[in-house]
Order: sequence, then structure tokens, then C-alpha cells
Amino acid sequence: MALSRRRPRPLDLALPLFVLFLIPSPTHPLSLEVPPRDKVCLYQYYDVGETGKAEVFVVNGGNLDIGVSVEGPFTDDVHGTPSKTTQETKTVYDAIVASSSAFLNQVHPAGVTVSPDGVEISWPAQPGAYALCLDNTMSHVQTKVIEFSFPASKEGAGTDDFDLDAALAAANEGSGTNDTISENIKQSYKADLALLKRSAQRIGRTLTDVQHKQVKERHRLALQTAANQKNHQKMVVSSVFETVVFIGVSLFQLFWVRRWFEGRGLRARSREWA
Repeated sequence: MALSRRRPRPLDLALPLFVLFLIPSPTHPLSLEVPPRDKVCLYQYYDVGETGKAEVFVVNGGNLDIGVSVEGPFTDDVHGTPSKTTQETKTVYDAIVASSSAFLNQVHPAGVTVSPDGVEISWPAQPGAYALCLDNTMSHVQTKVIEFSFPASKEGAGTDDFDLDAALAAANEGSGTNDTISENIKQSYKADLALLKRSAQRIGRTLTDVQHKQVKERHRLALQTAANQKNHQKMVVSSVFETVVFIGVSLFQLFWVRRWFEGRGLRARSREWA
């Protein structure tokens, strides 16, 4: 007896691929080195209904501090560079960001969240370009390694406009048949699609949580590494200072003892001559 297998419809193969687009892709922070006495500005364009967001964390360098400012919106000049100010242009945030307890305990403006993992700034953006500037001009020697994120977050993002009826009709035409798809099959596809969407959203949330935990772990290791390096530098400076003092005292003792014995010899010879 021959077994007949139903040939998969094109939509059966397309649905799993479509679900991959439903999984939100986590935004990975970028790394940037800011040389001493230098200032670096990055630009991000926003449209109507978007929310500006910037995250900054100092990974390495000096006292783990950096000047952070957010300004905008700007419009493009004749060269396509966002530099022209408008009536809506203003300074969203401007401060020295550090990992010290003094900075963490300060009162920060609305929309600014400060933690050992860095500073997070969010604001309702106007159409145009916003500048995120990292200022290291206060440092004369140390290069700062910065980890930052400067995405465009649109409100209501993540919703899809997938038309299942149109996809079913296209799949039916692509299969070479003109059979009418029954309502039961449509409902079955819709139920499967809803289940896949829920699974994709759950996977996306899990991936986002894992990424956040990884970022926090990297930040914790960076702070511990910076603290260990600072303690090591203090220990090295203290050891060098103690060694220099010990050598200086030893040389002074040798010089003083030599002069003392030379003085006793002169007095002894003078008594002999007398």
C-alpha cells in the first residue's frame, strides 16, 4: 500500500521565516575610545513620534568619568551635516558622568536614570538630528573607553501589518492551483500564526533579558578591573616611595657614620701630636 504525503504549501514554509522577523533584535552597545583633550559627537536622526534614548558607560580610563551632553534637534546644512540650529534646539542633558558614589547620589533631571551600569537618558524627540557628545577635554593623559547606545526608539514599534488573507491568496496562486481556501484552513493558519507570534515574543524577551544580564556583568567586571588597577597603582607608587626613602636614609647613615669616624680619627691624631 502506497503512502501519500501532502505536499507542503509555500505558506507552510514561509510562516517560520516570518516568525524570525517578529523576534526583536536586541541593540548591542558600541565601544569608542575618546583621546585626551578631545570631544566626539555622534548624531541620530529622529522622526515624528519617536523617543530619543542614549546610554553611556565608562569602561576604562582615569577616574571613569566623561562629559556627556545631548543637544537637538539640528537640521542639515548645504553639505548635509546636521549643524544648523532651530527654534526647538535645546540642551537635553549636560553633565560629567562618573561611577563614583557622589555622582550616583546626586539629584538628576527627569528622564535620566543613573546606576552603576552607567547613565540612561530618554526624551521626547522632535523631528531632526540629535547630537550625543562625549567630552574628554578635562583629561590631559588618559584615554577613555566608552560603551554607548544611541538608537531611535519609535513608539508602538514591534507591531506588524502582516495580511494573512493576502499571503494565503499569494501562496495559492504560487502553488499553481486555483482552489478556494476554506475558512477552517484560514482559522487554523491564524491560530498557528498567533501561537508562533507569542512564542517569538517570549523568545525575544528572553534574549533581551540575557543581553541585559551580560551587559551588567561586563560593567561589573569593568568596575572591578578599574578598582584593582587603581589599587595596584597606589601600591606601586607607595612601594617606590618607600624604597626611595629607605635608600636615602641608608645613604645618609653611611655618610654620617663615615664623617663621624673621620672626626674621631682627627681628634686622636691631634692628641698624639700634643
